[in-house]
Amino acid sequence: MNERYYKPKKTVLLAGEMWSILFNRLTSPDYSRMRHILRANLNYELAFAQVIAGEYTQNEKDYFTKCLMEAYADLGPVHTTVSRRRSTRSR
Repeated sequence: MNERYYKPKKTVLLAGEMWSILFNRLTSPDYSRMRHILRANLNYELAFAQVIAGEYTQNEKDYFTKCLMEAYADLGPVHTTVSRRRSTRSR
């Protein structure tokens, strides 16, 4: 492996965290169909694609997108820390 890339000391299960955040944000009965999609598919990106391309209301699609963006924002500090480590190592 190329030494310029950051090597994490522990495995970070980002996809699992994203899935959990999304699932926990979709608590309203109005969004139960999206929770069902997430239960059937642990790949949150594929679940998002299914909702966006599927027969869901525009409100459901907008809310799922909003939840996804908020989940990324919640995990923002993790990405910032990794980016700083990468840029420090490359100097």
